[in-house]
Amino acid sequence: MIKSRPPRPSPHKKPSRVAFPKTNDYLLTMMTAIIIVLVAAMLILTALAVATDKFVSMLTRPKVHSHEESRDYLKSTEHFDCNDFENAHEHETFIFDSPRGYSLRGIIMHPNTPKTDVSEPQKAAIIVHGYTGNYSSMYPYAKVLLDNGFNVVLYDHRMHGISDRKDKDGRRICCSMGYFESKDLKDLFYHVKTRFDKGCVWGLLGESMGGAIVMQTAPEIPELSFVIDDCGYSSMEEEAKAVYKGLHMPSWPTMQLGNAVLKHRWKWSLYDVDAIKAMKRTTIPVLFCHGDADTFVPTHMAREVYEAKPGEKALRLYKGSTHARSVLDHPQEYAQNVRAFLKGIGL
Repeated sequence: MIKSRPPRPSPHKKPSRVAFPKTNDYLLTMMTAIIIVLVAAMLILTALAVATDKFVSMLTRPKVHSHEESRDYLKSTEHFDCNDFENAHEHETFIFDSPRGYSLRGIIMHPNTPKTDVSEPQKAAIIVHGYTGNYSSMYPYAKVLLDNGFNVVLYDHRMHGISDRKDKDGRRICCSMGYFESKDLKDLFYHVKTRFDKGCVWGLLGESMGGAIVMQTAPEIPELSFVIDDCGYSSMEEEAKAVYKGLHMPSWPTMQLGNAVLKHRWKWSLYDVDAIKAMKRTTIPVLFCHGDADTFVPTHMAREVYEAKPGEKALRLYKGSTHARSVLDHPQEYAQNVRAFLKGIGL
């Protein structure tokens, strides 16, 4: 029997190849994915770094208004002439050297109606401006207290107005949204107190950041007879959240990262400024004022600090007023409410 031979492969037909995994394509795909992830991570980290720096800069190095800008604004929009106001009252300027190594500058103004009863105590109040402001911007508040027979002390915060922007060693000073400013206020109080009678009646009035400062400082000065807070924030943490909300941006994680930078570089924290905690610690009479249309420092913050405060207190909301506008929009009502509050506590 003849066995058949298997057919020979055609010399023109290529032999079939064994299929191996496409290792090179797989590695290329993986490397591409890793690069995309790394680039995305770098972009996210860069965005976070930029956002954090802007947040910290906004708090610590704001663009502040000059006295000339504040005076021009009041004159052009509110018909309030700061120069005429100063000239209408006896006044003197002063420089206070803070124990933290820089100088604060301010002015003391005296009422035009001196006390007629020698047994009546002298009255004085320190007026505290807000974020990016200066003492000229507080003259409408000064008028209210001067008209009630108070001497008024106004000054510029660290790195605001004409106060120092660097300490005695040449190091840059930061705005601390009320932390170091409240310490300055306490020290300034005991400095200017010596310029007045021993039995002088003292009060504090603050607007916005200044409102938070006077609330923060009140428990530290037992000599105070009253405090007036105008649109101060309940805490810096909540105010930062409110600002982010107004910008339609999430506060996490930029706020937390920014707070870490604040603590490391500038030695203060968002959680160091808390008016609610401070108000719980004082029984000094407090008048809370706030515009009911304020969205920058939301009106609910006034209600929160009011509820936290034990003892004598009053809350006055001003219809239609946005941030720090109450005294300008409702000058007569504002003056009447302050007068009634002072009368109610025997002043």
